Amino acid sequence: MISRKRSLGVDMNILRRIEDYHGRWTPSEARLVAYITRSYPQSLLSPAISIAKELGISPSTVVRLFPKLGYGSFLDAQIEARREIALKLSSPAERADVGLLDDSLVNTLDASIKTDLSNITTSREELDVAAYTAIVDCLCRKDRGTIYVAGAKNSYAIAVYLHTHLNMCLPNVELLRLDGALQADQLLWAGPKDIMLIVSVRRYARATLHAARHFRQLGAKILTITDNASAPVAELADHGLLFRIAAVSPFDSFTAAVALSNAIVAGVASRRHNDVRRTLQQADALWRGFEIFV
Repeated sequence: MISRKRSLGVDMNILRRIEDYHGRWTPSEARLVAYITRSYPQSLLSPAISIAKELGISPSTVVRLFPKLGYGSFLDAQIEARREIALKLSSPAERADVGLLDDSLVNTLDASIKTDLSNITTSREELDVAAYTAIVDCLCRKDRGTIYVAGAKNSYAIAVYLHTHLNMCLPNVELLRLDGALQADQLLWAGPKDIMLIVSVRRYARATLHAARHFRQLGAKILTITDNASAPVAELADHGLLFRIAAVSPFDSFTAAVALSNAIVAGVASRRHNDVRRTLQQADALWRGFEIFV
């Protein structure tokens, strides 16, 4: 089961940084600090020029404050503010109005990439290495049965990615389609030696939970990649990994999920180096025979 000690919350937001700051504020900075404190995090969603105009201070005053507080830039503080709001809202519709209020596509581009880099970095820092090792060991076990890779809605894309690459490294890897009768038919021959590898991100799909409960009843292993230790499938997992999902758009980012998927595949490929080499040689012959590529 995933440890709750590895929280995905923000460790030190701007309010704590302001509280811990030991320097002196200029009159304009004091006005800006009071504004931020009064209505954070919404106060940081507007462009610097809009905040400056509302407070009657210069845009440079707004921009210069944040390096004093330990941020790389004003944009970094905006990303943090938006993340705090977005993590509290479960649906894209609720998050649609909390994006960075900036007409510059360059700023949107930079904010998006910075957010994804932060997601990957923080996910690694908070990663349960013991759980990662256990997942790789479990997948590589010689006495295991079939590996069922599952994910519903947005998580399905990550499940497909995982299945595609694990299938190049391991025998008996199946992609589970979580849609009604087909799902039940695919699980007809599942047994206690099988493994379910589940990708599940808020809003958590009911079909994923049903499949996980079925595997738990069978006594089979459940491995998870999810965004929260309190996710329904995480409660049932033998081993699980967490990743950050903050994004500039209303939609959760799966960049860190892809990074974790790559790490799992890399671990399996490393453990099964010789077998994977032979499998890829066979795959190359099949691809040429079927004229798969141009």
